[in-house]
Amino acid sequence: MREQLQVSDRFVVGHFGRFVEQKNHLFLIDVFSEVLKTEPEAVLVLAGDGPLVDRVMSYARQKLPESSFLYLGIRSDTADLYQALDAFVLPSLYEGVPGTGIEAQAAGLPFIFSDAVTDEALIIDSAQRLPLTLGASQWAKAICAHKGDIREDQDVRMREAGYEVSEAAENLARYYERLVEDFI
Repeated sequence: MREQLQVSDRFVVGHFGRFVEQKNHLFLIDVFSEVLKTEPEAVLVLAGDGPLVDRVMSYARQKLPESSFLYLGIRSDTADLYQALDAFVLPSLYEGVPGTGIEAQAAGLPFIFSDAVTDEALIIDSAQRLPLTLGASQWAKAICAHKGDIREDQDVRMREAGYEVSEAAENLARYYERLVEDFI
C-alpha cells in the first residue's frame, strides 16, 4: 500500500473521516504543518468526504507543500490504508468512541486523539489523549515521537477491550433484546 500511495520511505500520518466541523481538520492541518518542521519528508493522508472537504483542501494547499499531503476521497479499503500509516490522528472537538480510532489501534498504529474523545477509545499503549489547548506544536511533537515505532499484534488487547467480532455481535444482540423487552 505504501508503494501504491508512493510514500514508501516517508513518515506517514493519517486521518480518515467525514469532513465536518467536529473532526477539526483545520487544526489537523496546522498540526501537520508543525510536523513538517521536524519531519520535512512526512506526508499526511486524508480520506473521507463531507461538506467541508473543499474548505479543508483549500486550507491545506495554503499551509502545506503540495507534495506533503494526499487526499484520497471516499475509500472502501481503509483496512489496507491503515497498513500504509505510521500514526493516526483524530483532533476532534467532540466525539464518542470513534470507529476509525478503534480500527487504527487494531492495526497497531499509534493513535493520537483529543481529550474530547471518550476514554473508551484508549485501548493500546501507543494511544495518547491530548488536550486541544496544547496547541499544534505540542501535538506535532507527540506525533513525531512515534516515528520508527514497531507495530505489535494487538489481537489480544483488542479482544480484552471487547472488540472481537463475535463477542461484539453477541453484545449487540443482547442490547436489542433488552430494548424489545423494555418496549413490550
